[in-house]
Amino acid sequence: MAATDKTPFTKGDIVAGLRRQGVRPGDPLEAHSSPRNLGMVEGGAPTVITALLDTVGPTGVVVTPYIPVSSAVET
Repeated sequence: MAATDKTPFTKGDIVAGLRRQGVRPGDPLEAHSSPRNLGMVEGGAPTVITALLDTVGPTGVVVTPYIPVSSAVET
């Protein structure tokens, strides 16, 4: 299911999409994206995080790199 301007993605949509891509319980998963790049998500960033964690389950691991913009950009 694709989100439109009127229909945001749900946690179930995100989990189903990750499953279609082959992510299974117990897998390691690196999420390298801003949640806002997904488009409208019902519940916002917390929903994205919960969906990632639910997809890999208690035996999987989710890794999300964090690079502060101020230290990543040289002036």
